[in-house]
Amino acid sequence: MWAQSMYILAGLLEEGLVNIGEIDPLNRRLSTLPRPDPLVQVVLLAEDDRLCEELKQKGISSQTIAGVEKDPNCAIGVFPAKMLGEAYTYLGISKKMGLTGRILKRIGVLSTSMLYCVKQEVFAFYPSFLDHEAFYLCLDSELLVDVISTDIAYLKSNWKLMGCPTVTLPIL
Repeated sequence: MWAQSMYILAGLLEEGLVNIGEIDPLNRRLSTLPRPDPLVQVVLLAEDDRLCEELKQKGISSQTIAGVEKDPNCAIGVFPAKMLGEAYTYLGISKKMGLTGRILKRIGVLSTSMLYCVKQEVFAFYPSFLDHEAFYLCLDSELLVDVISTDIAYLKSNWKLMGCPTVTLPIL
């Protein structure tokens, strides 16, 4: 049975009726090929225009959070990681089957480094260590720099998806 399935798939691929990406939607075939480290994109979002100007004077490009959300060319909603965690809890819920969905837990940097498109709206989430309500250690600037550099190194070594990871950092 397995051999016959492989024979049929090979025939479909040979004839061009099926694309290899349709057989392997998770791109597992690419995991064996050596790939360069991904370029980690860091997006700095200033709290207000004053901080944005201050960063601009130091040669750092940034936008305000309100500006990104209101820009008609690239309207992106920016939210904390805990909201992504709450959205994940709705995955897999089925009352008929008695499934309660995913449990609420801390969202890691791999999940917050993606842009999510839901109903033609784009959402970005900043890492959970920047949530002032849940993680008081983000008030220590030296620790914060260490955590950010560790997370960027983690992304470089563990990013397996297509494209580049995008770390969104609101500056308050």
